[in-house]
Amino acid sequence: MTAVRNSLIVLFIIAINSIYSQENSNTPTLSIKQYLTNIEMNYPLFKKADNIIRESEYNLKAQRGLYDPFVKADYQNKYFNSNNYYSVLSSEIKQPLFTSQYLKAGYEFGDGIYLNPESKTSSYGMPFLGFEASLLQGMLFDKRRASVLKAREYLKYGKAERNDIANDVFLEASNFYAELSFVNAQLNIYNYFIQLAKTRNQGIIALAEIGEKPFIDTVEASIIYQSRVLELQSLSVDNRKIAAIVNSFNWKSDGTVNTSLNFNIDSLEIIFNHYKEILIKELNNDTINNPELQQYLIKQNILKIEKRYRAEMIKPQLDVKYNFLSNNYNSFSPQLNSNNYKWGATLSFPLFLRTPRNEYKIAGLQFQNSRLETDAKSNELRNKVENYVKAISIISEQINNAQRNKVLSKRLLEAEKLKFDNGESSLFLLNMRENKWLEAEIKLNEYKFKFITSVLQLIHLKGNLNYK
Repeated sequence: MTAVRNSLIVLFIIAINSIYSQENSNTPTLSIKQYLTNIEMNYPLFKKADNIIRESEYNLKAQRGLYDPFVKADYQNKYFNSNNYYSVLSSEIKQPLFTSQYLKAGYEFGDGIYLNPESKTSSYGMPFLGFEASLLQGMLFDKRRASVLKAREYLKYGKAERNDIANDVFLEASNFYAELSFVNAQLNIYNYFIQLAKTRNQGIIALAEIGEKPFIDTVEASIIYQSRVLELQSLSVDNRKIAAIVNSFNWKSDGTVNTSLNFNIDSLEIIFNHYKEILIKELNNDTINNPELQQYLIKQNILKIEKRYRAEMIKPQLDVKYNFLSNNYNSFSPQLNSNNYKWGATLSFPLFLRTPRNEYKIAGLQFQNSRLETDAKSNELRNKVENYVKAISIISEQINNAQRNKVLSKRLLEAEKLKFDNGESSLFLLNMRENKWLEAEIKLNEYKFKFITSVLQLIHLKGNLNYK
C-alpha cells in the first residue's frame, strides 16, 4: 500500500515538472509590446496609412504652389510682301499675394508699319510695374485661399485617418493576442488537471489490482481522464487557429509574412497586469481623442471654409489693374513716373444671384448637418466609454469573487482528498471537488480575458492608441 502511494507521488512530481519544462523551452518569446511595435513598423495597412499622410502633404504643397510667381510671354509677328507688318512682344511676371491681389512687372515691345499706334514702342521697348486686385469678391477670401486652408485640414484628416486605421488594427491584433494567451492559459490548466487525472487513474488501477479499491472506480477515473483529454485536444485546435491569425499580423521588415508559428507569447497574467496599468492611465485622462471623431470635426472645418467661400461669391466682382509705365525711350533702364500709367476696372455680377445664393445655402446646410453628426458621434462615444468603465468595474469585482472561489474550491478539494485517503470519501466526491476547482480556475481566466478585451475596447473608444 505504501509503495503504491509513493509511486503516485513520483508520478505527480513528473507531471508538474513536464508542465514547467514546456513553459521554460527555448522557443523565442513575442511580447505584447514587441508584437504591436512590429505591427506598427511592418504591417501593410500601416504603410498604407503613412502613404495617406504623404498624399495629404503633397496636396498641401500643390495648393501652396498657387502662390508661386508665374511668367507669361506672348510674341506675334506678320511679315508679308517683304514688309514687316507688325512685331509685338508682351511679357510679364506676376506674384500672387494673400488673396486675389498680384504684383507684376513686365516688358512690351511693338514695331511695324501696320501696327496700332497704341502698341508701338521705342526700339528699347517699354518696361512697366503694376498690380491687380479684386476690391469686392475675393478681396478678403478667394478660391486659392480656400484651397490652401482646405489642404491644411485634409492633412489633419489624413493623420486622423492614419490613426483610425492604427486604432482598428491595434484593437483587432491585441484581441487576438489576448485570446491566444487566454487559450494558452486554459491549455496549461487542462495539462495540469490531465496529469492529476492520469496519475489518479493509474493509482486507482494499481489499488484495484491489489483489492484496495473496487474495479468500478477505474471506470470513473478513466472517464474523467478521457474527458479532459478531449477538452485539451479541442483547445489545441483553437490554439493553432488563433496562433495563425496572430502571426498574420507579424510581418517582417522586408515586407514578407512570418510563416513559423513557433513562438511563445506573454502569459494571461502578464497581459492582465499590463492592461490594469493602462486602465489607470485611461481613467485619469478624460479626453476622448477618437480618430473617427477627429475626422468628423475636421470635415466640419472643411465645410465651414466652403461656406465662407460661397458667401464671398455672392459679392459683385470688381477687378482693377494699374501699371506704372516707363517714359525712357533711349535705354533699357526703366524710369517710372506717376504721370505715365495705364489702368482699368471691370465690374460684373449676375442680376438675380440665384446660383451663388443657393450654393451658399447648400454649404450652410452641409455644415449644419456635419455639426449635428459630430455632436451625435461625440455623445455616442461618451456613452460607450461610460458603459465600458462601469462594465470593467463589475468585471473587476467578478475577478475578485472568482479568485476567492478558486481558493475555496482548492481548499475543499484538499479536505476531500484527505478524507479519501482515510477511506471516508468516494472517488465520485473527490472528482466532483476537483471539477469544481477546475471550473473555478477556468472561470477566473475567462473573467481576466473579459477584463482585457473590455479595456482594449475602452482604449479603442478613447482613441489614445495606448495599447502598448
